[in-house]
Amino acid sequence: MPSNTAAFLDIIQNFSYSVYGFFDANLLIIKAIFILISLFFLVAIVYINVRLNITGEKVEHWMNVVEFEMLSKRKSGKAWQQIQRRLEAGGENNMKLAILEADRVLEQTLKLGHFSGASMNEILALMTKDDLYNIGEVRNIHALRNKIVSDQNFHISKKQAEEAIDTYKNAFITLGLIEVAGGSTDDD
Repeated sequence: MPSNTAAFLDIIQNFSYSVYGFFDANLLIIKAIFILISLFFLVAIVYINVRLNITGEKVEHWMNVVEFEMLSKRKSGKAWQQIQRRLEAGGENNMKLAILEADRVLEQTLKLGHFSGASMNEILALMTKDDLYNIGEVRNIHALRNKIVSDQNFHISKKQAEEAIDTYKNAFITLGLIEVAGGSTDDD
């Protein structure tokens, strides 16, 4: 029995030397083959990625998110101050302009945020409370805005204008466009 074990060990040792010798002698060729296989799969991944536009959509989405965050906070802060100035100035025309401007800022923000719809009415119709907790109030205020635009004889009270602007303010806060008390874009 001991001779069988020694013979077996000799076979294993010879096999390992021959395998080692094969790899040692052909290492450069083996490396080249694996590099070519890796390059093939890399090219295949890039090709599929480009054809399906997988990465492009994600990169575009994240670039839009960053752009949305940077531009919308800065612009909406200035726009919010203008809206407040118009409301505080009083007068029916200023109050109407404040509502129109607030609605425009909200529409631009929602479009930048990739809410789909050709018009503000379509966008608001597709939104849910998960998107914007006061969506019902925003829809009502947008209807008020539509009355202002379509009927030149439409009159608005100071109370209606303040309620409308307060609704937009809550939407802006929810969307992160203006800060709650203590921020430079809030009731200063």
